[in-house]
Amino acid sequence: MNKLKKFTPMEFDSIVPVDDLCMAAGLVCISQKKILRHYDLGNGQELTVNTARNEWAMKNPDCYGCASQLAVKLGLAGDSDCSKAFAEVEKLYAERENTPAAFGYTAVSRPVLDFTDTCHPQRP
Repeated sequence: MNKLKKFTPMEFDSIVPVDDLCMAAGLVCISQKKILRHYDLGNGQELTVNTARNEWAMKNPDCYGCASQLAVKLGLAGDSDCSKAFAEVEKLYAERENTPAAFGYTAVSRPVLDFTDTCHPQRP
């Protein structure tokens, strides 16, 4: 965890996707339609994240913005320091790295002894 580095809102916005901030904050995605993800804030309000534009909005027209503004709204950052919010996102990334894959994958190779006979069988 990076405790010494102070992240400005501009740095935070250039590094952290809004969607990752929502997951790090513990928000639950209740639905997704194409590029729009809808999160439940737990108080009856809904937050919509546009993953393509990396922006968030609420039904209130005055509530929208970038990752640093959402971090301030969620209480994870101050107006000029986003280091606490970045630490939460770092925890999320560390958990992702240590989580084993749900479905393992292994390349399967089946040797073909005579490729021409199997692909182009000759007629008698």
